[in-house]
Amino acid sequence: MASRIAVFGLDGASFEIVEGLASSGLLPNMAELLKTAGRGVLNSTIPIYTVPSWVTCWSGVSPKTHGVLYWRQVSPWLPWRDDAEDPFSFVPFGKLPMIWDFYGEIGLEVGCLDIPLGFPAPDIKGFFTGGIMAPPNSDRMYNPPGLLGNYPQWLPEVVKDIHSQALRQDKDQRSKYLTQLGDQVEMRRQFLTEHLDSLDVLIYVNVIPDRVSHMDFAALRKLAQSGKGEPELERCWRETDLLIGQVIDWLGDDGHLMCVSDHGFDSGKRFNMMRWLEKIGIESPTSAKALKLQRKIGSHIPPKMKERLSDAIRKFRSIPDYLPLTADPNNTLVWPAIVDGRASYLFINPDAPDKEYLIKKIIDFYMKSKKIIKSKRKK
Repeated sequence: MASRIAVFGLDGASFEIVEGLASSGLLPNMAELLKTAGRGVLNSTIPIYTVPSWVTCWSGVSPKTHGVLYWRQVSPWLPWRDDAEDPFSFVPFGKLPMIWDFYGEIGLEVGCLDIPLGFPAPDIKGFFTGGIMAPPNSDRMYNPPGLLGNYPQWLPEVVKDIHSQALRQDKDQRSKYLTQLGDQVEMRRQFLTEHLDSLDVLIYVNVIPDRVSHMDFAALRKLAQSGKGEPELERCWRETDLLIGQVIDWLGDDGHLMCVSDHGFDSGKRFNMMRWLEKIGIESPTSAKALKLQRKIGSHIPPKMKERLSDAIRKFRSIPDYLPLTADPNNTLVWPAIVDGRASYLFINPDAPDKEYLIKKIIDFYMKSKKIIKSKRKK
């Protein structure tokens, strides 16, 4: 029998957090793995972000080749495909060969579990379930048909009832959310108990690091440092570690395990990218009016009402996201991935005049800003 193979994804996992939780005793299986495994930070994907990172991992080609740079199409003047039944059909499943296709071609049975943006689920030699961004009640979320018949509570993603900022303060909602996350990981362990022995290859992405980091990274960092935290938060990680142990046992002595992550987290300074672009004299014409309107309306909302309407305000903030879809490429030089400023990188029009000068201007101003921030922190 061929050696078994497992690719265990930890979405949003930071070395700082994983090492801390392992040394605290919360992740005994991961701790044993860290003693003997090689590790490092890869620079294979730029930008280092959920969507391009996972698609690069599965396809083996760079974002330049597969063209998936964000949650939406990279060209803001192209119509956005917003079909509720097929919301992310631009992910190139079926257009580019993926790792599970290669394994299937050589006759190996492959189990793909919770694959980010894996919708609709492709027909592979084995089974496939979609992960984050897959609609929960669609029978196209998994393949083959009937795969999840024994798991009516199965969710591709646990959706928060309230915004992350409110979750930090609402203990009941926070407890409910963390409990659901832990329940879903436990469900995966039960599922794999039934299916692992039929597989040659397992590819799985666990979203616990990402979900809890988005919710409250400060609390997660505290847990990693002290080993103690909310029972529900600890359980999420214990369930994840039990799953890691389950996979290690299945692999046996001659199996191969690769743990991978798409990105990490940090608690660095945040800033609005659109305002930052305006400051250096680069303004996106499609978003400027929306941003000014947003500021004007927001300035008239009393602070107490903002707290009560946090979810509604969050939705209001997302309105400008959709405005650049009708942008004129001849007049738009630079735009953030999300136009209201909540973005981690910029798109630069490839046809922009003096593109190299534009890039240099942005980088120089960014480095200058970092030095100013660092200087203020020292004081």
